[in-house]
Amino acid sequence: MRNGMMDIRIVLPWSHPLLHSTRWPLPVALILLSLTAACAGSLPRITSDMLRVGIDTLEHRNGSIAMDLAMRNLNERSLRYEALALELSLDGEKLISTRQQQPFTLPTRSRELVPIESRAEAAGLERLEALGAGEHPSMRWTMRLTLIDAHGRERPVDYDGWLHVVPGQANRFR
Repeated sequence: MRNGMMDIRIVLPWSHPLLHSTRWPLPVALILLSLTAACAGSLPRITSDMLRVGIDTLEHRNGSIAMDLAMRNLNERSLRYEALALELSLDGEKLISTRQQQPFTLPTRSRELVPIESRAEAAGLERLEALGAGEHPSMRWTMRLTLIDAHGRERPVDYDGWLHVVPGQANRFR
């Protein structure tokens, strides 16, 4: 302390004595190389589970629902499933709940339509009829889809989106 003041000295990085040593470049280079390699490990990759699902069409027919699921396989390999279980809700109300044994294959980087038919649940059907009557321009849907492979392994996935009336076509939605 000088004259009641604290003596603060700033050491600038480029004036540090270690920087003038001939030993530091190798350890620093190794650390930088390690950090670069660690960061490269977290780059996004296409995994074997990349699948996108949506509703291509949905039609109400005398208390039942006929629907085409649009399934996109973004993988570098085809996916094969033996069965599926589906629970679809519309505006928070269950519309369908079904399990179907229908083997299907999704080829590499493809988009396929998988047909589903099931009886409609009353509460969800009320919401669908309200949408069809024009009470709402669209309604939110949520889906729990469980894909079952040949070994019985189940892969549950959740999806959601918005359902709209197909103009000029009664009881048809997208």
